[in-house]
Amino acid sequence: MKDHQQIGEMSAEVWSERLFQRFQGKPFPLSGQWEITCRCNLRCVMCYTDPFNTPEQIRQELSYEEIVRILDEIHKEGCLEITFTGGEPFARRDFLHIYTYAKSKGFLLTIFYQWYADHPQDRGSSEDLSSLDDRDQLPRFDPAIL
Repeated sequence: MKDHQQIGEMSAEVWSERLFQRFQGKPFPLSGQWEITCRCNLRCVMCYTDPFNTPEQIRQELSYEEIVRILDEIHKEGCLEITFTGGEPFARRDFLHIYTYAKSKGFLLTIFYQWYADHPQDRGSSEDLSSLDDRDQLPRFDPAIL
């Protein structure tokens, strides 16, 4: 069983004051949403990323190393929370590594994904990513759709 550090409680006023002191009144990115890929196994007509779901656009995606550098930069600037979205984040072969790195930096993480597209029997349920230690357990992306 994993040991978890207990997080203490504080009022929103105290929390806000501590953040203000930490950044000496400078603006900082508290949270952000990152469209980490335009790849997706769905073709939703209302989706604004679907026109970019092409081999040419996919070749232009940021590398793992570029993503790590950006994560380091926004962490240094004070960002606390990131939402990874896409497309389908799990379509990236390196997504679990990206997720693990971001988690190791202490970010609060949210993932918007289309698990139900490949697993209709699981609609309405969600997986706790902290329990996934084998990439074979993750949803798969079929590049043949491109």
